[in-house]
Parts: sequence; structure tokens; C-alpha cells
Amino acid sequence: MKKVCHIYEQLTGNFDFSQKKIERILDNFYPDQTSLINKLPGAVFCCLDDEKWTFLYLNQGFEKLTGYKRTHFIMNNKRAFEDIICSQDRQLVRESIHRQLEENDQYQVSYRIKTKNGQIRWVSAVGHHLQSIQGLRVLEGFIIDISSQKKAELELAQKNELIHTIICNIPIGIAAHSMDTKKLLFANDSLKKMFGCREAGDAAEEEIKKIFFAPLRQNQARGENTERTSKKVSQRDIIHKGEKGFTTFMHLTHIFLYGQNTVVTTATDNTKI
Repeated sequence: MKKVCHIYEQLTGNFDFSQKKIERILDNFYPDQTSLINKLPGAVFCCLDDEKWTFLYLNQGFEKLTGYKRTHFIMNNKRAFEDIICSQDRQLVRESIHRQLEENDQYQVSYRIKTKNGQIRWVSAVGHHLQSIQGLRVLEGFIIDISSQKKAELELAQKNELIHTIICNIPIGIAAHSMDTKKLLFANDSLKKMFGCREAGDAAEEEIKKIFFAPLRQNQARGENTERTSKKVSQRDIIHKGEKGFTTFMHLTHIFLYGQNTVVTTATDNTKI
């Protein structure tokens, strides 16, 4: 705590230090660990919880992360950290940090920054309330680049969205049913049209479960409930008579996913064949 107060006293007042003097102050902040801290990936920081998150300390990793000189951000010497946080993220970041600090004096938040060369990077900041100086909280923590992780998450989300779109719109009925709860987990639009089921809570779902998953209950009744003895795939043809008198001829394929305790069923409408 004394170290934080000491560096704060050195950095306040007439801030006309040379770059080398600021570097010396920073390196003296953690004299026994400076070499290790400067080799860590990302930025290690100590800052005031004020309007601009004024830095009292930054390691050399900050320069690799942002492309800026760390001395330019100490006490907002030439630039404030808030300036390089993407404008659309600033308020959300501030609100998230303050909300988490009120709960347990710690926080973790992800946001975007703009580096010196104009690149947008996703970062994750983890910090905690170290102490208070003149009524302001002093925060200590680290910031790491998670751009690769965010890119992978976005690509996965896009793939999942594409798969979901295909499954929902393919002209084949698809449903998933839980072996444990007997609950209908999913039914695509094509299947709902076959059964006249408009919404997930529609009573027609009970009919879907009854018709689609009868083989599963029959297998369980015979004791065929292990991965070695139970069928992995079964097929059958059914005739479904709707409420309005329409008759639909369907070919069903049941795929038993025992590892996930799920049955996936596809339905093909063969009425016009």
C-alpha cells in the first residue's frame, strides 16, 4: 500500500518528467518482480478508478498489446486509456466494472481497443480493488489479447447459425427427443408443418412424441437400454391422419445417440410418391 501511495505522490503535481524518469519510477514500483512482469504476455497495470482510468503503473507488455509507449499513458501524460477503448464499449465496460466491484471487489470484462496502427483487438481485463487514495479506488490487474479466441467464437457462432438455418428450413422433418426426460427437445419447421404444430407448446407435440419415439420405449421395455444391445438406427413407415382429415405417409429414421441420451428422428413425406 505504501508503494502505491509513494508512486502516486511522485506522479502527481507538476508532471514534466522525462521518459527515462517515468521508466525508472515504473520499474521501481515492483523492484523485485519487474523483469518477470515485463516478460508476461499482455499488460499488467495499476490505475485509478476515475473517469479516464488513470494509470499509475504499466509494464512493457502494454506496448506490445497496444503499440503505444506506456509512458504516454501514465497519469494521462499524452493520452488516456479510455481514448483507445472503442467508443461503443466504454460505457458498458465502466458499468460492468463498477457493478462487479460493488459485489466482491473483483472484476473481469471483455471489450475492444484500437491499437496505434488502427487494428481493433478484443481484450480481457481482470482486476481487483487494491486500496483507495484520496477517495478513489486503486485497481490492479492485467489485460490480455483475446482476439483469436473471439474470432474462433464468431466463426463457430456463424457455423452454428448456418447449421440451424439449414435444419430449420430443409424439406425434411427433424426432431430430437430426450431419453431421460422423454421431452421433445427440438422440432424443425418442416416437421411442424407436417403435424400442424405452429409453436413449441402446441399440443401436437405430444402426438409427435408418441409417433416418433415409440420404438425407443419398446426397446427400453425389452431391456435393450445399453449401448451394445440397443439399436443405433431404426426405420419404419407410418400413416398420420391429421385433424382436418388429411392423411400423410411418412418414412421415419430414428438415430439413437446413447452418449447424449438423445434420439434424433428424420421424417420424409412420401404422400405424393
